[in-house]
Amino acid sequence: MLTVVSALLGIAGAYRLVCKGYLDYWQGRTLKEKALKKRHKRLNKAKNKQ
Repeated sequence: MLTVVSALLGIAGAYRLVCKGYLDYWQGRTLKEKALKKRHKRLNKAKNKQ
């Protein structure tokens, strides 16, 4: 009985970790894309001024 409970807890913990890691990765990616777009705009503005 105890092994079943601990196995389920282990699976749940691993699942939670994977989900959190995936969400963090996804947020990081979207933030990076936003930053790149901002940088691109800024560089274009600088180019247009020259």
